[in-house]
Amino acid sequence: MNKIKIELEILQIIGKILKVSYLKIKLKNKLNDIKNWDSINNLKIFLEIEKKFKIQIDENYFFKELTISSIIKIVEKKIKLKKK
Repeated sequence: MNKIKIELEILQIIGKILKVSYLKIKLKNKLNDIKNWDSINNLKIFLEIEKKFKIQIDENYFFKELTISSIIKIVEKKIKLKKK
């Protein structure tokens, strides 16, 4: 899976959970930057990402205020590790 596909999938997951168009989401956005993005939805986002990409993300990340760009990098790293 290439970087653009990963990014698009993550943006779509975030958009679906937050009920906003993924086209309006910016990579610099983070928790509380987007309406409805609270700690509960943050957890839902991570759980859905784990399910979609069949990866395990360290739960410490679930409670950090990460940018979408940071989340994408974490997912890319986990996918690379999974392939090894």
